[in-house]
Amino acid sequence: MTTGTKRLVRARVFMIVAAGIWGSSFVAGRIGVSYLNPILFAFLENCIGLAVLFVAMRMLEPKGSGQGVTNILAMPESLLLGSLNAMGFMLQYIALSLTTATNTSLLVNAGVPFVPLITWALLKERVSLRRIGGLLIGVCGAFLVATKGQPELLIGGELLGNLSALGAGISWAFWIVVSQRGLQKTQSPLRLAVGNGTYTVVTLSLVALVAGPYNLTAVSVLEPWVVLAYLGTMSIGLGYVLYYSGLREIGGSASAAYILLQSVVAVALGVVLLAEPLTLAVLIGAVLILLAVVIAG
Repeated sequence: MTTGTKRLVRARVFMIVAAGIWGSSFVAGRIGVSYLNPILFAFLENCIGLAVLFVAMRMLEPKGSGQGVTNILAMPESLLLGSLNAMGFMLQYIALSLTTATNTSLLVNAGVPFVPLITWALLKERVSLRRIGGLLIGVCGAFLVATKGQPELLIGGELLGNLSALGAGISWAFWIVVSQRGLQKTQSPLRLAVGNGTYTVVTLSLVALVAGPYNLTAVSVLEPWVVLAYLGTMSIGLGYVLYYSGLREIGGSASAAYILLQSVVAVALGVVLLAEPLTLAVLIGAVLILLAVVIAG
């Protein structure tokens, strides 16, 4: 196996692991927003995640890490990434507070088909019919997995929650493309993650100040802090670095297909943790998503 092939295989593994972690965030986030205001929850999670990223940078890049952070924060892409990321987090958690994790996972993934189009428009990256076809197959799979073959489930949630989830998906579609541009300039997944995380926290802190005051009764409860610690460490601290590392090798359009694996993870956790039935539609949807990864990836 050549060096290039090894790097590509490693990138795909990173993408799958990141998608798995982010898939679990729908269930964890649903639990978290039942205790805390969605915007406050998003802010606290990203504060923890940013702290983890800074510690990782100090450990892995002790020499010149301070200068590296300064350079990253001076990049326009970092500011744009943080703004888009903050928007995605706020809209996703607002959606989870108003509708089901099923609806949220489906509609967030509905932003995926926009990635090749945005990549073509902004980065002039060639988009093949095979890749577009793979993504469309993946979206169909995500639809089956998220709805369990019953489209009427989409109507069960609040309209505002569904629209918020769709907005989060579109926001993160742009985030994927801008991330690819940022990696082309930095070639450092960890530093880009720090820049992204810094501006995410700054943006969320400003919104949180305006959106307050909050009912802080649940702050003294252990459960939301356990969820925040998990999401901050895994979803942000590890997930960002893995995703950026994979993105550097396979590009934004192909990475979008891997993100669709979130739906499979979300439903699997629902079956295991919430005793939800595993239907034939879910199994077919999971197969379609895996097929999309093969075709588009």
